[in-house]
Amino acid sequence: MENPDSEYLSRPKRRKLSSKVWKEFTKYKEDGKEWAICKYCERIFDGSSKKGTTHLKNHLESCKSKRIPVGGADKSIVGESVIGQELIHLDQVRDIIKYGFSSLKPIRAEVIHFYKEEKEKLSKYLVNIPRRFSLKIEPFDESDSIMTELHFIDDSWRLKKKVINFSYDKRDRSFLKLKDLLLDLSIDKDMCCMVTPIEEEDWELTKINSWLNERSSLPFGGKLLPISWLTENLRIENGPKWMENLLKKIEKSFKYVFETPSNNEKFRSALYKAKSMGIQMTTFHSLVPLTWHSKGFKTLEKAVAFKEAFCVLEQIDPDFESINLSKQEWDEAIVAFECAKVLKDVAESLSESKYTTSNVYFPKVCFLYMKLLQWEKGNNFYVSEIASYIREKYFNKYWSTFELALVIAIVLDPRFKLDIVECWYKDIYGYDEAKRHFKEITDDVKTVYFKYAKGPTMFDAMGRPCSSSQNTSAQQELDHYLKEPKFPSIEEFDILAWWCDNSANFPTLARMASDFLAIPISNTGISDPPSLKVEFQNIFYSKSLDVEIRNALICAKSWLESPQKN
Repeated sequence: MENPDSEYLSRPKRRKLSSKVWKEFTKYKEDGKEWAICKYCERIFDGSSKKGTTHLKNHLESCKSKRIPVGGADKSIVGESVIGQELIHLDQVRDIIKYGFSSLKPIRAEVIHFYKEEKEKLSKYLVNIPRRFSLKIEPFDESDSIMTELHFIDDSWRLKKKVINFSYDKRDRSFLKLKDLLLDLSIDKDMCCMVTPIEEEDWELTKINSWLNERSSLPFGGKLLPISWLTENLRIENGPKWMENLLKKIEKSFKYVFETPSNNEKFRSALYKAKSMGIQMTTFHSLVPLTWHSKGFKTLEKAVAFKEAFCVLEQIDPDFESINLSKQEWDEAIVAFECAKVLKDVAESLSESKYTTSNVYFPKVCFLYMKLLQWEKGNNFYVSEIASYIREKYFNKYWSTFELALVIAIVLDPRFKLDIVECWYKDIYGYDEAKRHFKEITDDVKTVYFKYAKGPTMFDAMGRPCSSSQNTSAQQELDHYLKEPKFPSIEEFDILAWWCDNSANFPTLARMASDFLAIPISNTGISDPPSLKVEFQNIFYSKSLDVEIRNALICAKSWLESPQKN
């Protein structure tokens, strides 16, 4: 990445850079500022001494272009180990798996044996937890590999997750393999739902979903889409066909500007002329990093920012006249950009929540639903079409699978209960329609609740089933919870601590809370330490390890993580 205007900081008289991080970054100066370029992915960061190097170290831990082979892993990340022929005891194998390794061939059999022993311990641990579990099945590191995790709330009302399987490609993704694993762990009848962004008709996932539904003694939530699937599709480029054509034409305009030095200079002149006319414009330099191949929101943002300069360029360059957007197309671009800003803000709100439990997402998703409906009913044709397309193609699919789970989670939040559902339904559906929708969803919630409340059938003195007293007790618990004054609506609220303290008062609802609040709706739930993710990547990309031992290593490392990290 040579830059004629850059002044590289490699002069002999300069103080030597002391941090090891500079072995993996190139430092240079441009426009009076110091910058650092990652040698792997070429991303640019602030390189000034005032900024320090913590942000650079954080980047290296997640840099996808940096692949560290297992044998050559940085000792600061995976620890230091020396494996000799004498390391044959399981205690030593345990330490090797947890803290680092350089070669596992001498003790391969011991590692597999250790994995099986730890799986047996995990099974005994899970069986003793009076909860249900949620499966999370998602691609690992943007590859065809699939990581399967178990999410649950333990006896102390803490969120937990365990990696239970790692499949390396579609051929390795087997219904029978996962079925046998759940049977081995003795949790096949205790599953709450399966969350996965894999939306295509995956026959193996379909079979898993059907099998779990058949075996579950309580309502099985089925195959649910995570919030990340929804946010990924809240992109303006996912709009109607005219949006796709508009973005292509904008990209063509940017490509023309940077195609030749002559075109570049003409655009600079157009930009200067627009500014001299008193039009507020951003600088040309800010356009450079976002070249013509940028997509969606960024493309529209830069196009709108340079609209006047493009119009001036059309006047001074006849060749650009057929490339520039028409007046109608510019109107479309401005409207689309305003929609894109709202969609971007909503997506960030959904994906960057600092909370870990599922109860926080109902109002956020309802806000998006209401916004899309408002746009559809508005007077602007373009806005209406964008909203209608996104709602029908993406939002409805998410809402149809996750509505009940979202509602149950928010009802189990003692700050809101059923009141928040009724209020949002009125805003979304209107007063009359809201009554019908609210009754339907309330009936569905109660159906799930009474299935949780259903215990073993009792008989009277004449041998007749007598469930009336049981139903009465369950109804009293539900009524008591809903009628009890709501907890103050504060933002910093630990819902798991509340249910831990109140589970004796509402035993059936507490069982529901422990299951539904643990559903991994988002990726902001229980996050792995950055170093553990790097170690997973090291194992995953090691060609010297076969599939069986890689799966054993990744799962065992997940199980050996300390409670504090989990």
